[in-house]
Amino acid sequence: MRWALTFLILGLPGSLQAAPTPAPAPEPPSSVVATRLGGQPAIVITGSIQDETEAAFAIALAASPRRPRVYLDSPGGLVMPGLAIGRLIRANGLDTVVAEGAACYSTCGLIWLAGAERYLGQGARVGFHAASTRTARTRGAGTVSSTCNAVIGSYLGRLGFSDNAIGFFTFARPSQILEVNRLRPQELAELGITYRPGMPPPAGAAPRPIADAALPGLWEGRFRCGRDVHAAKLFIWTEPAGYGASFEFGPTPDSPNLPYGAYEMRGQPLGDGRVGFRPGQVSVMPAGRSPLGLIGQVEEGTLRAELSGRRGCAPVTLRRAAR
Repeated sequence: MRWALTFLILGLPGSLQAAPTPAPAPEPPSSVVATRLGGQPAIVITGSIQDETEAAFAIALAASPRRPRVYLDSPGGLVMPGLAIGRLIRANGLDTVVAEGAACYSTCGLIWLAGAERYLGQGARVGFHAASTRTARTRGAGTVSSTCNAVIGSYLGRLGFSDNAIGFFTFARPSQILEVNRLRPQELAELGITYRPGMPPPAGAAPRPIADAALPGLWEGRFRCGRDVHAAKLFIWTEPAGYGASFEFGPTPDSPNLPYGAYEMRGQPLGDGRVGFRPGQVSVMPAGRSPLGLIGQVEEGTLRAELSGRRGCAPVTLRRAAR
């Protein structure tokens, strides 16, 4: 949706305004450590990303007995070594993790985006800005580097991101940061940014149901309650204990005077291929209305669901929204 980037850039709400980066300080040297976390091989990258970080990562990856997860905690660094690390991560199908309370900015964020699965722990931060000409010898944030940003755009395109998303990742000035963790679920969906909240499951944990890959994302459609035909948007994401979702409803050309409502939901697999969602925190709810529950499953690319909590509502049919 092209309007999404226009909204983010020209009319950022207070929670999404690009925040100034901290005053430049001596950056800690990079560290690349091969270890085990959660019972699985891991490579931990901390400190400023430099040329030697790329070489150290390649050595650690080659020495790993099987596919490691990549844990990141870095303020950023040089663009080209970061992109090289990201390409290795994508080529080897590795997961990327920003652990609880960690921060991953600038070049580090570009590495995180390369993960086959991306994890974001509680309180973790991932932020982006345009590439700059700043080096270890220069003061301040430097000026925007058009050449580096063109290379970054090509890299992100190969990762599968849209022009809209690439614009978001490179919009903020070098002295500012736009944090992915501050985006609302609908904005993440419109930009095509996906990640799993929380930490990766430990070795030996029960696998998620097969439906897991089919459910997350933005679904759109209509549903009828009595004579009213409501527009519906359902954005689903995965959580350590199941699924989270945001549900929006509003007017349609057939029922133009219907009110708008929005609330969150929490979902659990029911064991028969379906997932049950129960209402959660309400954002907007018209007077006299109550949040509805939902039980549904994906069939041939369509999410079919029954609504609960209000009589006279027909089943909902939603289709995955086009990016």
